[in-house]
Amino acid sequence: GEVEDMCNKICPELIAPCGFNCALCSAHQKRETQRGYCSGCNAKDGRRQKHCTTCGRKNCSRGDRNEDGFCFSCAQFPCRLMRQLDQRYRIRHNVSMLENLETIQKEGMDAFLEKERARWTCPQCGEILCLFKERCLHCGHAR
Repeated sequence: GEVEDMCNKICPELIAPCGFNCALCSAHQKRETQRGYCSGCNAKDGRRQKHCTTCGRKNCSRGDRNEDGFCFSCAQFPCRLMRQLDQRYRIRHNVSMLENLETIQKEGMDAFLEKERARWTCPQCGEILCLFKERCLHCGHAR
């Protein structure tokens, strides 16, 4: 089904308000039947990790995100929470949420998704790499 298809590809529904790509998360890459599976920050089914359910950026009430749902549409962007998240991910994973959001805002979602696919598709097996692991979860290829 459509939800199964979303589990192994990078698509707009898997991009969180903060610019995080949920497709890259090991919890999302699990099978739906596995314990700890997360269907992504924007999922309607509510199958999320606890830290995603309680996320300060996802549940932000201070801001005024418009219908696009992204933090960049808030007058307070980039707020302290976003700057902290960006710094943490830059240091730990060499990924910038602020750059992700800037790309979406300036170049559009399709361009952002193409860049993500190019960066995060395993060259050996073609599956999506996990941001938090040094090796492909599917074939073991070093990323």
